[in-house]
Amino acid sequence: MSLVRFDPFRELTLAQNRINHVLADAFTGAGTEAFDFLPAVDIRTGADHSLIIEADLPGIPKDAISVHVENRTLTLKGERRRETVEDDKKTGVHRAERVFGSFVRAFTLPDSADASKVKADYKDGVLTITVPVAEQAKPRSIEVKVV
Repeated sequence: MSLVRFDPFRELTLAQNRINHVLADAFTGAGTEAFDFLPAVDIRTGADHSLIIEADLPGIPKDAISVHVENRTLTLKGERRRETVEDDKKTGVHRAERVFGSFVRAFTLPDSADASKVKADYKDGVLTITVPVAEQAKPRSIEVKVV
C-alpha cells in the first residue's frame, strides 16, 4: 500500500467540476456526460457600456470554436481535442488533470444589445466577445431648460 499525499487544490478543482456539471444539467436539460469541459467565462460591462464576454479556451484552435447569435441568445460552441491515445501508451501518463471534450455555453443577451454588431477576438487562448449596446439604449444627459 502506498501513501497518497492530500492535495486540497485538487479536491477543490474536482468539487468545482462537479458543480459545473450539475449546473449545466439544470440549465440546459442535457445530461452531465454532454459536458466534459466547460470553459470559465467572465462577463463584464465595458467603458462604452458594451457587454464583454471573455472565455478561457487554452489549447483550442480557432477553427474548433464557433460563436452564433440568434433570437437574443449568444451561443459559444467548441471542442478541446486530446492528443492521440497512442502517444500516451508510448510515453506513459503519470497524471492527467486536463479535461477534454466538446462544450456549449449559451447566454441571453439584454434587449439593449445590438446583435448585428457582435464581434469576437481570439488571442492567447482567451476568446473575447464584444456585444455593443444599441445607440438608443446608451445613457445620455438631458439638458434642463428654464421656462
